[in-house]
Amino acid sequence: MAGRGGRIDLEGGAWRPARRDGGALLLVVVAVLALLTLLGLAFALIAQDENSIAVNYIRGNQALYVAEGTARCVRGWFEEPDPAFNPLVPAPSQVNRSLREVDPDGNGVFSHYAVEPPPWNVIYRQGTDDLFERPYRGSPSLSLEGSARGPDVRISRAGSASEQAFLDLLADRLFPGFPSERERARISRIDIFAPPVHRIGGRPLRFGVATIEVTVSLLADYTLPGQREVATRSVRTVLTDPPYRKARGPLLAAGDIDLRSGLEARWGIVAARGDIWIPSPSSPAVPSGWPRRAPARPILPDEDGDGTAEDTDADGTSDWNEWWARPDDTLEDPWFFASAGRSLVLAPSSSLPDELPWPFDPADLPAGPGGPYDSDSDRSNLLQNASFDPVPDLDYDLWKMAARTGFGGHHYYSFDPSSGGWREEGSSAAVSVDQATRGRQGLFFFDTVDGKAPADADGDGTADNLAPPVVLGSGWWSAGVLFVGTSSLGFDGIGWQGRVRRIGPPGEPCADTNGDGHCNAAEPFLQLQYPSDPLAPGASFRRLALTTPAAGAVRQLSGPATDIALAFEGLLIIAGDLRAGGDANLFGSVIVGGSANTQPSSPPQGLLRLLADPLLPVGLSPSRESGAPRTVVVSWEVERKAASLPSP
Repeated sequence: MAGRGGRIDLEGGAWRPARRDGGALLLVVVAVLALLTLLGLAFALIAQDENSIAVNYIRGNQALYVAEGTARCVRGWFEEPDPAFNPLVPAPSQVNRSLREVDPDGNGVFSHYAVEPPPWNVIYRQGTDDLFERPYRGSPSLSLEGSARGPDVRISRAGSASEQAFLDLLADRLFPGFPSERERARISRIDIFAPPVHRIGGRPLRFGVATIEVTVSLLADYTLPGQREVATRSVRTVLTDPPYRKARGPLLAAGDIDLRSGLEARWGIVAARGDIWIPSPSSPAVPSGWPRRAPARPILPDEDGDGTAEDTDADGTSDWNEWWARPDDTLEDPWFFASAGRSLVLAPSSSLPDELPWPFDPADLPAGPGGPYDSDSDRSNLLQNASFDPVPDLDYDLWKMAARTGFGGHHYYSFDPSSGGWREEGSSAAVSVDQATRGRQGLFFFDTVDGKAPADADGDGTADNLAPPVVLGSGWWSAGVLFVGTSSLGFDGIGWQGRVRRIGPPGEPCADTNGDGHCNAAEPFLQLQYPSDPLAPGASFRRLALTTPAAGAVRQLSGPATDIALAFEGLLIIAGDLRAGGDANLFGSVIVGGSANTQPSSPPQGLLRLLADPLLPVGLSPSRESGAPRTVVVSWEVERKAASLPSP
């Protein structure tokens, strides 16, 4: 039997006191368990937060992926605006053009288009269905003039049912089922409006042709009525049109040009900042054309517009009538014109001080219908000591940036000194220019040795950082835009091979009296009878009449097309020299940072024939089949913060 506070030891019969430390131990155990529980809860909460952060990060990236992909798709509307070739282009009924705000004064103050006077009181592309077709300038109805608040074009989920349906269709086509069964990316809004405007010298200047802004949302519980928006991302990009307008002729060179052998140029201007060597008058390399008295002044019945016909030799018959009365009514090339910044080598010494060595002079015409003069001997389309410079720069930075944006068909290659070739970004294999471009279309940029713009550090007239010479061999052809940062580019044994294309000469030549680059209603043009094959030996164009669109005449915008094998179609830019020969046809324009065909010690083998593309001088891109870009991305921003583009 135990007394209070003790116990009886039954084995020994003695009384011992009871232990009192069991309660303290229990408290310690409870405290430790509580602490461990709290630590576990803390770790669980931290893990949950980290998991939420990771999920949000993934969702944000998924939304950004969709926003960037959609922005690229919208840029594709400008690249291919024809629904027959691009089924993702929206119809006018699927967009909202009523929100447009305009700034007629260019002072940064926008107002709704409907309250502005003509020609600003119109919606974008009013009366037309070609929302993304060129030109992107010229009048408020053609150009994008809207603001971010009042865009020219908006497609929104908060808009009409057709807008919502189009955005859902676009998302499903571009990102089917993305990112999962329970979550879905949806395009919230697409806005298209004016490019940024900066004031330079007090004048507002547009930097580009269009701004595209895309907003995308990621919806959770997509299949349930209570779907939630869990991520939103926006992308803004600015587009400009490439400087094709500068490519005004088949050949433009910063140095000299030698036309005496191995090189022919047709259907446009041939210009050099240096000298131009010319062959004998009978050579097809320097064809006759519409007689001129100045670079932009073909002879007309009334050239200066004063109401009186010019009669330079004062014989009582106007200069125009004397020329038009010649029995020879053919022209070898009505569009050809040569401009030398310095001299025309072999030009008459008596004419050297003059800007035009052979200006049209009726005194050279015989009095009667016969005589030695005919149209083919006219050389008034040759200019020396030119006071204007039609040779553009190479636009190195722009084309390099365009090539590095990663769009389909855009390729950037850096020079690899160890192999002497080039490596495309993302590839470890070095290739030659021939290998990288043979049989391919698109934009190809082959950089200089140091990855910088061509530079003449020692002032000897030749860039010092160009890659070694490149020669394109038999069977080579390509198309689009090709920039080569090499000391020279040559052609060897092409053999009149290439991709067969139907091409034709330009439209009937027009006297652009106001110099705006267009044939306006009151400006006269020369009606022609085109030969069936303009490249056949001895082919010529017959002059039929001089008239104007205002007189009811319809001007032909292009000549008859002919099948021809092209070694290249598009814009070819060479940082160094052009080496002629190869028996090859090039259609488009060649811009040369050095000289063309100036190799007196190495005569060219074969003929290089350059044919001007009439689309380029009016600012249009080469043909759709060439793969040349119609637009260039000059800015790319994510949620108004600059994204990390590849360094130039």
